[in-house]
Amino acid sequence: THEEHGLLVPPSRPSELARACIELLSQPAKAKDLGLKGQQRVAEQFQWQQICAQLSDLYHQLSQGPMQASA
Repeated sequence: THEEHGLLVPPSRPSELARACIELLSQPAKAKDLGLKGQQRVAEQFQWQQICAQLSDLYHQLSQGPMQASA
């Protein structure tokens, strides 16, 4: 999330990317805090066991044939 786990910059906006880089370079404590929070979020939400289970579920659903649209 922007300002919580990092700084989000829209694609193809080099001036905004530069601004975000300057902000973090000028505020090392903020950069460290965002980095630690981002690392924690990744560790909590993107564990290999969880990713593999989600992929396995998806493959199982796909192997069941075409999905039917609900009426």
